[in-house]
Amino acid sequence: EVILWRTDVPSDGPLTPAETVAYDFLQILLDRLAARGLAYAPLAVIENFDGEVPAGFPPVMDVRLTDRDVILARTDLPTSELKLS
Repeated sequence: EVILWRTDVPSDGPLTPAETVAYDFLQILLDRLAARGLAYAPLAVIENFDGEVPAGFPPVMDVRLTDRDVILARTDLPTSELKLS
């Protein structure tokens, strides 16, 4: 499970979805794996929830949370060595 946080300034409510990426935990995870010399890529990404709310009082920005389930696969092995369990 990896979360994607996005923002939109100024707040415009639900008129347009927030698109500015604040934190993409999938990319953070992939970057940390790569820093350790481990080659992985998303094999499947399933979006479970995508919601946006105004933040601040009065609202000054919109914050959007997207919850995703991800299956990662090693990319440094031949496909003949791929095993699912």
